[in-house]
Amino acid sequence: MDAILQGIKNLDGMLGALVLGPSGQLVGYKVNPVYDVAMVEQVAAAVATTLDSLVLAQEDWDSVTATFADGRLLLRNLTVNGAPPPSGLRALVVIAESRVNLSFAGVAIRVAVGKLKNLQPGGAAPQAAGSASSLSSQVFGSSSNLGAISVHTQAPSTAHSQPQLNSDLSATGLSWSGASGSSLAASGVSVTDAASAAYLTTCTKALARSLGPMAKAFVKDAIRKLWPGRAFSLDLGPQLVAELERHIEDPTDRVQFRKAVKPV
Repeated sequence: MDAILQGIKNLDGMLGALVLGPSGQLVGYKVNPVYDVAMVEQVAAAVATTLDSLVLAQEDWDSVTATFADGRLLLRNLTVNGAPPPSGLRALVVIAESRVNLSFAGVAIRVAVGKLKNLQPGGAAPQAAGSASSLSSQVFGSSSNLGAISVHTQAPSTAHSQPQLNSDLSATGLSWSGASGSSLAASGVSVTDAASAAYLTTCTKALARSLGPMAKAFVKDAIRKLWPGRAFSLDLGPQLVAELERHIEDPTDRVQFRKAVKPV
């Protein structure tokens, strides 16, 4: 992975490249040495939140080009029909100067995307960067908010069937998956079986239509509040729905939420 990211960074006009994992976590990067680890992680977190919102509006996306005061962010989807590739990676984030030749860079980025999708799990861990600087402030502003950035999205050039719910959300970090009775990755929540995990995914997406990508945090908090230390099971669904719908202010949205999460 390091060699792939270094190849992008070495291109004229490039400031660095990051790779995000399935839950939006930073799994690899190569950036200019003036940027420190904390700032790179903050950028990764902001991008992951933005991609969560993007997927809710356009499930099958291919690329995003975002502009800021002094440059561009070039985002590329690494999932395949909504599901993570063998490498388990989610997205490539390229930070570039405004003068970058997008046609030339696009060719190199496409090659890198192909390599990252086929990368075997267990690639090199991120290496520490150099001295501290405010990359996040430069790219996102002092609040690390992408709302001030002009964003252009592009769907895949080849038509695909709509991804299944679980596959789509597993690529966004909004899904819940794990072995029976085990703690779900990066969530601190346990489920009794696959059907219970699938139901949490359904609840998360339905709630996200009203609350956005913070929906998963509300689901997690509700489970911890109602059943601390207990694995979630389908029979607890009605109580969970009652707790979650309290966060939806609009009555019509609340009714739609109940319909969406009603057990089959």
